[in-house]
Amino acid sequence: MARRRLLLCDARAVFCDRCPCRPMEEEIMKRGLVRIALTLLLLLPGCADYNELDKLDLVLALGFDRTEDGDLQVTGISPVFSESAKTKQDVFRVQSRSLRESREKMNAVSNGTVVAGKVQMVLVGKRLLEHTTLFPHLDIMYRDAKTTTNAYLVAVDGTVSELMTASYPGKPAVQMYLRNMMDSAVRNGLTANVTLQKYHYMYYDRGSTAFLPEIARRGSELTVNGVALLNARDRYEMSLNRTETKQLLMLRNEAEFPMMLTADLPANGKRLPVSFSVKKARPRFRIEWQKTPHIRVSLDLHAEVTEYPSESELTKSIPELERNISRYFDRELSALLRKLQEHRVEPIGIGGRIRSLQHGRWKTIGENWPDTFAQSKVTVRTNVVIKRHGILK
Repeated sequence: MARRRLLLCDARAVFCDRCPCRPMEEEIMKRGLVRIALTLLLLLPGCADYNELDKLDLVLALGFDRTEDGDLQVTGISPVFSESAKTKQDVFRVQSRSLRESREKMNAVSNGTVVAGKVQMVLVGKRLLEHTTLFPHLDIMYRDAKTTTNAYLVAVDGTVSELMTASYPGKPAVQMYLRNMMDSAVRNGLTANVTLQKYHYMYYDRGSTAFLPEIARRGSELTVNGVALLNARDRYEMSLNRTETKQLLMLRNEAEFPMMLTADLPANGKRLPVSFSVKKARPRFRIEWQKTPHIRVSLDLHAEVTEYPSESELTKSIPELERNISRYFDRELSALLRKLQEHRVEPIGIGGRIRSLQHGRWKTIGENWPDTFAQSKVTVRTNVVIKRHGILK
């Protein structure tokens, strides 16, 4: 009988309270409960530092500009979650010496704690970009780990506070309107996608100069102008329109395709507005060293004709049209590069390629690369291939 009880205990089948295995199992169970309790105690403190949503002011759009006396005019917009509120957003406008000080002043007039960790848009006035360096004003946004660096960083042609507080009939709330407009403009290749993180990289990159997407207010609507170019001192230098922005993005190999373009091209003895869609663009750069660098730019394009308002058949004119579009890009890109050289800005990133592939030469020119680029000889060659021209002949 004792042997049968021992075998049953070994099989973990206990039939009596006097079994020697039962106290051991109870001890194991107690230890397991203690471990579960300790684990829960460790997890519970994670909920101690919580915030109620209706006691916060989540700033989704933040803008700042320079006042006449040199201070910052900071404007913030946050949504209102109360159902009884008459307005769906709060607007804060304060004058301060820094962004950190502006947050304290916003807290003084807010009905909740101002939180900037969910910012989606950071708007900077062109007046500030013309008179001071941008990067130091953004120090708190890079230093605070709770602040996202995926927010758009956008230059404003005009007064930031007026743009953010204006009424836009038929449009959603300003912060949503700004975000949706930028998403659409970037997706359609009308401007560049520059976030706080990308600007941080461009600021420290000596192989190129920084740039920001540029927007403006036109009456009761917002519009995307193109991009604003900053010089080597991190100040505003010039702006590019939407067509020039598309060309810049193609040279940087950052274009969004398909990219729609319209150009006045010769056809049948007259000039016609021909529209085409760029499906693919591959830029290549070759640098030859003489007294000054000779930069050879080649661009291979695949295009599709979307509109050709001519009486002649397009199929018979494809080779001529390819040559005309190639000449068009040669002229436009050469003019763009000359403009960049005149203003001593280099947003394309040619210097970064030299630094990577010819580091020995880069050591001699890297400190003053925008000046070296301005003195360089630049030639452009474009090769266009029309892949499709629609279902009509």
